[in-house]
Amino acid sequence: MMDDSFDEQIERIQDPYLLVRLLLDEGEEILQKLREKIISMGSASIRPLIDLLNNEAIQMENAPGGGWAPIHAAGLLGELRAEEAIQPMLKWLSKTDAGEDIFHCRLISALALLGEAVYQPVLAALEETDDDNYRYRRSLCDVLVSSGIRNDRIFSIILGYFQENMDYGAMCFALYGDPKALVHLHQALDSWKLRDEPDNPFANQEVIDLCIAIRELGGQLTPAQERKLRQVETHRDRYSEQIDAMLTPPGEEEPRKRRLGRNDPCWCGSGKKYKKCHWNSDRRNLN
Repeated sequence: MMDDSFDEQIERIQDPYLLVRLLLDEGEEILQKLREKIISMGSASIRPLIDLLNNEAIQMENAPGGGWAPIHAAGLLGELRAEEAIQPMLKWLSKTDAGEDIFHCRLISALALLGEAVYQPVLAALEETDDDNYRYRRSLCDVLVSSGIRNDRIFSIILGYFQENMDYGAMCFALYGDPKALVHLHQALDSWKLRDEPDNPFANQEVIDLCIAIRELGGQLTPAQERKLRQVETHRDRYSEQIDAMLTPPGEEEPRKRRLGRNDPCWCGSGKKYKKCHWNSDRRNLN
């Protein structure tokens, strides 16, 4: 399927529905020629991609292509900056599982690519969403943080999450990239009281996340903050082998952490660094 003759067949296809249908056979990776051809057809590809996105029957792992076709559709719609796909993507974002579902992660990345166009729809979704649906609200925040839009409204939303969930909010501030968050990060780090949890390898993870965020934003740790960080890291080092074992997915010999550094691209395909994407949720799930 990946020989020159197939590339030539793709090049001859002018029906966008037929092209998009080929995604059902692609599995985890899209043939580069197919990706380029779909993108080159521009707006003509958008409706068939939305139809594929909305086809719930092909989202299952036992579906053609192993359930990857809707994931690829979301990514391509993001690349095409398809504003008409915003509402369908928001719908599926609300129906999928944050932190665990690759489709969910790809939707966040695709929506973020739309930049300013996604701002008002996401704000509207935040206002309409029940406060109890915290995970969806947090995913909407992820879209805004990754969208490249910078304004006081988004900063205020992140600050709200920071006050509710320090480790998640710290990572949001790091990704958002506004140095004015430093005052909040420093205050939180200074006021953090270290918990004595000798049997918890992830004890005081918040300190590590706050320090990462401060450094990502170009800030410097004070001597007292450095000492606090060293205490947490010394505790963590005692459990390094145990943590590696916990990070080993079933059936794999090598721990994920050894293969995937914090600065490596996240395993979910979002395009973000691991430390800015699934590091927190992986650590929380293991804990």
